[in-house]
Amino acid sequence: MGELSFFLGIEAIQSDHGLYLSQRCYILDLLIRSKMDKAKPCVTPMLTSQSLIKFACIPFHDPHLYRSVVGGLQYLSFTQPDLAFAVHKVSKYMQNPMEPHWAVVKRILRYLNTISHALLIQPTTDLKLHTFSDADWASDHGDRSTEVEYKALANAATKIQWIKYLLTNLCVPIAHSLILWCDNIGATYLASNPLFHARTKHIEIDFHYVHDQVLRGQLHVQFVSTKDQYADALTKPLTSSRLSLTLIVNGRLERDGTTVVGSIK
Repeated sequence: MGELSFFLGIEAIQSDHGLYLSQRCYILDLLIRSKMDKAKPCVTPMLTSQSLIKFACIPFHDPHLYRSVVGGLQYLSFTQPDLAFAVHKVSKYMQNPMEPHWAVVKRILRYLNTISHALLIQPTTDLKLHTFSDADWASDHGDRSTEVEYKALANAATKIQWIKYLLTNLCVPIAHSLILWCDNIGATYLASNPLFHARTKHIEIDFHYVHDQVLRGQLHVQFVSTKDQYADALTKPLTSSRLSLTLIVNGRLERDGTTVVGSIK
């Protein structure tokens, strides 16, 4: 049968660096179908000041086109995590899209017109699971607190434990403790300091799962500065410089044939 080269719209390219997963053909088809293949490129999928509301003054004239294009963008998010936040936002308006919503979709398509990236998967014999946790403040300006960050931390902890169980069942050993990174100092204290817990009894008991895992040595919660918080790409629109850094760390590298431009940290 030979090596895998193409599967469900995803191109697989073998190289000395690892396996690249690319959807360039799918992107081109989507751009042509939406008549955006000749549009002026832009460097980010969404403006940092962008806000969307459910009801606007002018309904979009072709809801079927909106749903078709956004559905295609959702599929692209599998190999392009830099699209995830913007696509999540426009997906909320599939039922009743308005002109401002379509304008954001077109910006995402213009962003696709600038890139030739692939998701790099590298083999390793020393697998470590690192998770970056960040609350979605961008959509909830009235609830910015340690408690919100801690709840996000708890949700991330349950997900990373599930991934560990899945890998274990697939006979993939995880030799190291799980590491959770958070950019809120108060939340990191709350995860490891039982004295701090006495002051926050009103937080639902379910969210103290993180603290229990830390006590058992199954999980380490560590502080990370905001500038190194790579989960930001999934919770808010970023500037081009911040987005570029996130792409490199998440394994999304620009390539020319099999030549890698950039590196994995």
